[in-house]
Amino acid sequence: MRFRHAVRVVSLTILGAGLAHATALSYSISCAQVTLGPVTILANAYSSNDSGFAPLALVPNIPLNHVALIPATQTTRIDSVANGVFTGTLSCAIALGGVSSTFTRSLSLDTAAKSIMVGAVNLTLNLGAHGKVRMSAPAETLAGYDPALAGGGFLILPLSNTGTIVLTPPPISVLPEPPPLTLSLVGLAAGGMHWAGRRARS
Repeated sequence: MRFRHAVRVVSLTILGAGLAHATALSYSISCAQVTLGPVTILANAYSSNDSGFAPLALVPNIPLNHVALIPATQTTRIDSVANGVFTGTLSCAIALGGVSSTFTRSLSLDTAAKSIMVGAVNLTLNLGAHGKVRMSAPAETLAGYDPALAGGGFLILPLSNTGTIVLTPPPISVLPEPPPLTLSLVGLAAGGMHWAGRRARS
């Protein structure tokens, strides 16, 4: 029983140490160009080494909210005048903490509303010993069309601060408890040694 108690204390100590220290993770993100009818969303790329960006400092199990990191439609070129709804997909690649993955966001341009609906995104990256990082952003509606800019004008938007990122550490291994038979044999052996010691002293 004392052995199991000691294991539990060690586990809590390790977990507490993980909560007290943030893990810094570098990243790079890039998205391909995509055309939606009369507009073109230009290719976009940035990393934690670029000016205005920095590595992510993640504390295990504590969400990092309102993160301006997950791309949407940052630079839209208005190529021509058109009416209707045009759909497409934003395709992106990410490298985080040395692990690479891809993700997509649906796009729907409504020229009457002069806006683009960008779909939600949920992405999980397994960083091995660091644990798993889950990144998410909700659907959002952004400015995406202005006929006055037709012929090559641009709509430039900042990254939305709607992202959420959370690091989940890997589970802590705990030694299994000995089976009941082993405990019984240990108890019998200890009892036999005690009886033998008493007999030798008598």
